[in-house]
This record gives sequence, structure tokens and C-alpha cells, in this order.
Amino acid sequence: MLKFSKGTVKTATVPKVSVSKDEEKNKIASYAYAYSGFDKDFVLLLNSENQKWELKDHPKAKGSIGVDFGICGVNSHYHPELYTKVEKGDWEENVKVCHELYKKGTKFYGWDHRIARGGNVIFTN
Repeated sequence: MLKFSKGTVKTATVPKVSVSKDEEKNKIASYAYAYSGFDKDFVLLLNSENQKWELKDHPKAKGSIGVDFGICGVNSHYHPELYTKVEKGDWEENVKVCHELYKKGTKFYGWDHRIARGGNVIFTN
């Protein structure tokens, strides 16, 4: 069983995703996979953006504008309303905001690197 704040899902119906030896990070990745409708590219994108699956500021790149935060690096300059939402929210909210940006076609740095950085991601059925 996978337990989320919004309810419990039987693991027989929801494939798991492993990204780490840390079960909490695997839980986040599995939630992202289920929330996205089992979109492997979405999980690989999140992994590429933040292989540690942490809810914190990303290191600031030289010449960058704003601050990137969370699993997919929501930027404070380009998405101030969403940045505030993810900075104050939990990981479930963070995944939802990342998915919203993904579905809107936001260009993530990690998109072009999702396959090369995806070696730690294991999808199980």
C-alpha cells in the first residue's frame, strides 16, 4: 500500500518507482508517477532537475535570475505565485505544481538531460 495525505492506493494498482535507498524519496517519486498518470518522462524530468528529491533551494547558477526551489526548481522570478506555494507546501503540493508547469509546456533544464541522468530510476509494476 502507498499512503499519501489524500488517501491510500493499493500497490497492486500503482507501480512503484525507486530513485534512492531512502524510502521517503521513493514515495515521492511513486506519487509523482501516479499523479502524472504514469508518465515516465515526468518522473525522469523531476529526477534530472533534482536527483536528491529534496525540497530546498537549488544551487544558484552563474547569471541566473531568481531562486529555484523544490523538486523541479520552481523559479521565484518566473513563477512567483507558484514559488510561494511550493516553498510553503509539502512534497505532494510540490509535485502537483511541477506537474502543472510540465503540462503547460514549461521548458525545464532537466528535460534535455532526463535520459542521461535517469540511471538511478527504476520503474516496477
